[in-house]
Amino acid sequence: MVLIALFGTILRMRNLLLSFDEFKGNERISERDLQDYLGRYQDLRDEWKCKRQESTDITDDVVFEIELIRQIEINIDYILMLVKKYHDTHCENKEVRHMEINHNEKIHCDEISGHEKQGMIYRTERKVQKVKKDGILLFFLSEYREGNGPVWYMEEEPDGTERYFEGVQTNDAPVKYLICKAAENGDLIQKVLYIITDRVRSRGDHKKFEQMVDAYIQEDERLRALYEGQKITCEEIAYTDSGQETSVRALKIYRQIAAGSGFRQKTKKNVYIDYTGGFRDISFLMTVIIRYLECHDIFCREIVYSNWNDKKIYSLSCIYDMFRLVSGVDQFVSTGNAELLENCYDKEEDQDTKELLSQIVKFSHVMSLCDVEKVDQIMDNLQKGLDRYEEKKERESFFSEIFSDMISIIRQKLNMEKDQRYTYPRLIRWCLDNNMVQQALTLYVEKIPQYYYESGMLKLPEKERRIKPGATEAGTAFYVELYDSIGKPEELKQFAGRLKQGYEAMERKYRSMDRLDASRFRDLEAFMKTNQEKRAVQRIVYFLRTKYEGNNAVINQPYTRTKIKSRPRTVNGFVKWLLNDIHWQHYFLCQDAKSHEELEAGTYEKKVNALDRLRSREEGIEESNISNEKLYQMMKYYLPLKMIRNRINHASEEGAEEDETNALERLERDHGICARREFAQVKKLMYQGLEILEEHVENT
Repeated sequence: MVLIALFGTILRMRNLLLSFDEFKGNERISERDLQDYLGRYQDLRDEWKCKRQESTDITDDVVFEIELIRQIEINIDYILMLVKKYHDTHCENKEVRHMEINHNEKIHCDEISGHEKQGMIYRTERKVQKVKKDGILLFFLSEYREGNGPVWYMEEEPDGTERYFEGVQTNDAPVKYLICKAAENGDLIQKVLYIITDRVRSRGDHKKFEQMVDAYIQEDERLRALYEGQKITCEEIAYTDSGQETSVRALKIYRQIAAGSGFRQKTKKNVYIDYTGGFRDISFLMTVIIRYLECHDIFCREIVYSNWNDKKIYSLSCIYDMFRLVSGVDQFVSTGNAELLENCYDKEEDQDTKELLSQIVKFSHVMSLCDVEKVDQIMDNLQKGLDRYEEKKERESFFSEIFSDMISIIRQKLNMEKDQRYTYPRLIRWCLDNNMVQQALTLYVEKIPQYYYESGMLKLPEKERRIKPGATEAGTAFYVELYDSIGKPEELKQFAGRLKQGYEAMERKYRSMDRLDASRFRDLEAFMKTNQEKRAVQRIVYFLRTKYEGNNAVINQPYTRTKIKSRPRTVNGFVKWLLNDIHWQHYFLCQDAKSHEELEAGTYEKKVNALDRLRSREEGIEESNISNEKLYQMMKYYLPLKMIRNRINHASEEGAEEDETNALERLERDHGICARREFAQVKKLMYQGLEILEEHVENT
């Protein structure tokens, strides 16, 4: 009685003095002694409450300053000292255990949550900017056991900070932790889904659990504020173990979880899972179901397990993230999409792993856009990134270790060999193998000509070229110059070459070509090899005399009466024009309007003409380092794919339908190429074209 009265007086006086700043630092009683007195004071109160003398309540005569105790700051260091002391004695010191439990039972969440927060009770310093009110808590509710005392479970943050959560029953501590974790993430738990057996339901344990959750939120000041006016809906997931097969039980559980999660609402939700209780097959099933529900924007934000032996709460998120890693790698190598791996990037801390994931994501973005201008660089970066990552032996995380083991899968699927340059044929084959036909077609048409020249199969003549916007030098040299050169009649091609040779000799001979008269161009005849070519030079000289000397006669287009709108002003100007105009060359060499009609064919038919001539040609091609047959095969598959892509991109010239139709008919009739714009047919053409390249690589 004396201790109660004296300590009550001390509490009242101390409470009064706390309002004065001068009191701080001049206390007469140490903080640790104060904690001891408080513990004993509350023990006495509990003893007096149990005593009765007939009809008289002793507590009416003894005043306990309980409200003053609730205003006192319970020192966390003191409580942690008790916990440490208890564990140091291997949990055998009953006196410390008694003190610990009694102290902890007396401390409500709102009594310490406003003060030193590291250690015992949830207090986050993170400011929740936007609270989402559709979080879900999922777990298997274990059976409640009578006589269990409160136990403190420790959860360690990545930065080493320790936090403690009290639990009496199996699910208590991890569920409290998840409620706090959800709040830190900006989620309010609006629905609790617990799998429950008939026995647990019949005992009413689920009601006790629901009461525990409500009490916990109300006892914590900040949680209470966050959940003010909010109702947590608890929903049972019935589990009946009646000897049914696992697949049958799994189906029932799945239907209930899927319905309870509200996945048909099409709203993004985060799920928090306690993996501690229940049967292992069903616990595993929970994670598989939630992994599937991510397709419906329902994501597992945290998954934990509490260990009774060491009294710790462990995060299993790194293990669950393996689902995302495996799915992410499969998604990337199968579709080129790196969305799931990009999510892994946000969580990973290992810098080497983050760098490689970044390269994969960039590669995915470039491929998705078919950004051919960036493909060269991004291919090289990915190859080097994989090589560097494999060279590093030590891994800093479980994720990076597993990811490292999966590099070989990425290489295999992408047809990418270590320490070798990643080539376009291999990249295109990966696209085709995974039905990314649009990307494959774009790369084939835009980049395969570049590969022809870089691999040494073709020689790129050094010359100035007029390259159209969006075209490349390699594409222009191959599709325009090479096709047109081969498609030109051989006699015309030789004549054009000798004309050019003779003109260059005249440029070296004469200082000013523009002052030469028509007769001087007889010098060209010395470079001609056939009588037909020599007669052609004579016709050129006669034409120049009649059109430029004495009178400026009208000049019509070859074989027509159509006047040339802007004729060259000088004799030399016309000859320079002639050197680059196949129609004038044909006019002077052949003088045959009917054979000239072939030169008037449309763009695509001219390309087919090139295939016709190349197939029967015996002489080698100056720009080629491979056989005519091999070159013919390469050009035969490239042309229809170019035509298909132009049609898909609406790049065909206006009025070119007849040209395209005639070219496609000739390709199928004369060259065995079916170029229908069908998915399977386009894939087949590209595969066949790649086989030609791969055969060449193997042979060389």
